[in-house]
Amino acid sequence: QRPGSPHPVEVTMAEVSAHLSRLFAGRKPLAFADGVDVIPVRIRLRDVNNVPVPNRQVTLSSDLDVAITQPGLTDEEGRATGLVYSTNPGTANIRAVVEAESSSESSI
Repeated sequence: QRPGSPHPVEVTMAEVSAHLSRLFAGRKPLAFADGVDVIPVRIRLRDVNNVPVPNRQVTLSSDLDVAITQPGLTDEEGRATGLVYSTNPGTANIRAVVEAESSSESSI
């Protein structure tokens, strides 16, 4: 092929390591069940080589009826933050799910 012509490139998403990634309840793990007081939930995604994993959608869920502001995509450092608040007293177990792994092919 001539210089400057497109070449196929395979792009593979980094595999997220559950062992190296973290879910933090912030500095404030308790809140009043008033629907206003919030708990920031911070996510840090790392791959199997402990490298940050950016641009991944993270979705939070709970076993208790709580309101959750979803964190969205991780930043360049593999970080995202969601918010949890509730009018139901009790202990909420928060779970983070990372979007499915995928790959695509494009020409550049």
